[in-house]
Amino acid sequence: MSTATAPPARARTAPPKRAPARRAPGYAQPQGKRERPAERHLAVVDPESRRRSRHARFWVRANVAAVVGAVLLVVGIHAFMAEGQVKLEKIQQRLASEQQQYAQRRLQVAELQAPQSIIQRAAQRGLVVAPTPRAVLVPGGLATDAVAASGASALDSGATPPPTPQKDWEKVKEHLAAQP
Repeated sequence: MSTATAPPARARTAPPKRAPARRAPGYAQPQGKRERPAERHLAVVDPESRRRSRHARFWVRANVAAVVGAVLLVVGIHAFMAEGQVKLEKIQQRLASEQQQYAQRRLQVAELQAPQSIIQRAAQRGLVVAPTPRAVLVPGGLATDAVAASGASALDSGATPPPTPQKDWEKVKEHLAAQP
């Protein structure tokens, strides 16, 4: 069996002696040790020097307020310019996007207007190329306006016949060959 042993008894010692507590300046000392305060040195304040110091404080405060106001003004202008810059960048991005879309649509229109594209779509719909091209007068066109003013038909008036699509194609072909 185990027996519990008691811890050894501690020897009692006297508590350490402490130094007397110091009092913070300005606190009253105990009644028995009161000293007479030294006589205060009082002087008359010159009203002119008081006015000068008040005037100087006013100008220091005014200058600090002016500097703070100037800094706030600069910060406000900077924020306004930064906001304008952000708007400008958004507009430039939108402009670039619109220009790209415009270029894509121009390319699409050019591809759809190309004679080979038109011939291919006509063939898909079952149309065939005519052995001899025939000019069609469009109301409101230049050739029909000149003939209508004279009162004769286009062939009777001796006016130059309207250009055929084949002749026009030969003129335009050299300009289109350089384009994609």
